[in-house]
Amino acid sequence: MRSGAANGQDVLTDKAIIYSLNVTNIGSEAEKKSYGGADSCRPCPSFNGNTGTCEACPPGNFIDIKSFGCVLCPPGTALNMSSSRIGPESCVPCGPNLDSEDRTQCGFTGNLTLPSNEGANKTVKFDLSPLKNHIIVADGIKVFSREGSSYYHSYNISLFGKSLECKENNMPSVMGFEGTPYVNPVDSQSTFCRSTAVPLKNSQNESAHEKLVFVSSFSIAKKLAAVTQNRSFKNFFLNDKVLEYDSTSIENQPIDIHFFFEPVPSKFRSCPNGTIGVLTARCEPTATKTPQIRLPRTCPDGTCDGCLYHVIVETSHACPICDKNDFEQIRGECKDGRQKIHWIPSKHCVISGAQTREVSEFCTNLNDGTKLLLIIATIVIALLIVAVFAFYQKNKNLEYRYSRLVEGKEPEEMETCGLESDDDDDEEESGTRVIFGKKKSNYVAKMSTHAKNGKSFKNSGYTADAERAEFLSDSTD
Repeated sequence: MRSGAANGQDVLTDKAIIYSLNVTNIGSEAEKKSYGGADSCRPCPSFNGNTGTCEACPPGNFIDIKSFGCVLCPPGTALNMSSSRIGPESCVPCGPNLDSEDRTQCGFTGNLTLPSNEGANKTVKFDLSPLKNHIIVADGIKVFSREGSSYYHSYNISLFGKSLECKENNMPSVMGFEGTPYVNPVDSQSTFCRSTAVPLKNSQNESAHEKLVFVSSFSIAKKLAAVTQNRSFKNFFLNDKVLEYDSTSIENQPIDIHFFFEPVPSKFRSCPNGTIGVLTARCEPTATKTPQIRLPRTCPDGTCDGCLYHVIVETSHACPICDKNDFEQIRGECKDGRQKIHWIPSKHCVISGAQTREVSEFCTNLNDGTKLLLIIATIVIALLIVAVFAFYQKNKNLEYRYSRLVEGKEPEEMETCGLESDDDDDEEESGTRVIFGKKKSNYVAKMSTHAKNGKSFKNSGYTADAERAEFLSDSTD
């Protein structure tokens, strides 16, 4: 019975611990008889005849209800270990941008593809896998007491599925008490842990380094739930104050990737949705080597309300990987026939290992205007050469024909058809004279014949005009 239950005053800190549980009346292995006791039976996927026991499915496999065989969970899901492990409903889907390689638990692989703000069909890629080699520890501001002692809150975070040991340690000798040092493990399966660190100095040796005592440790989260650029998750919202966006315009806001851990129910009324841990990976192109891990400046102790615990990691690995359209080309000076071409990435992207920052290629000291003039001059010279060659070929043909004429080796057709202009005119004139003489003689002969016969010229049936017309018509023929 809980203390104070008789008078109606319950105490929330009361608890009952069961150290052992004995279940009886479930059967006898020696007698090979089953007496019952279980509320249901689960099919056996593989029975070992030598030992007489049922062998369970490998990790990440569920039992198929039809074939009673083991089936691996689909990609992007993990087997719910607390379920019956029968049927595909035993595989639960992973959170946004999480995956399960062994189908036993969901986690973050380091590679991320998110939609771009530039277009609906464009995406940007991230590679946060280098953060696996870094331990994420964020320390809050120191708070000093009136006696001069100090303490601060320290956060340990695991992003890639590896569990942390959230624990307390105590060294009585350092604190001035007698006793042996001890370690109190609070939670061995934590992924987001907060502890109160108390720096202690050795009173006997002032020059000795401070020793830290971690007390009041508690686990904020046990697993990662989502990786996204959305600012809300399960009734929790990252406002501008937490993200330090108060004095920043939307265009100048940094690129952030938020890691939301699974919320833990809380028994306090101040946190009705429970408590949650959030890590924001912020794009910082200058932080190429060591990530800068800190708490928000607006909430220097890691939380502003006691329900949402927030850590910021500034690193270049949180910037998108540059593609071919994210580079600006800058050409260096041409020296000794070589020129360096620098490819400068845009403000918020980083170069992957497959890309290079600069290349070297052959160059000349001529500017674009000079190159254009040279090209035009080359074209003009080429046209002149073609024209000279054409004229040369034509002149060569004429020279060949002239040489043939001089040597008298032209064909006979050309000798009969080719006449001098003077000869042609003389022949035409002689032909005309011959025809004219012939017509005239015929006319004289006719006249003399009529005279001899004693006929007048008119009685012969001819007139002078008719004779003259006949004479002219014959001459034209």
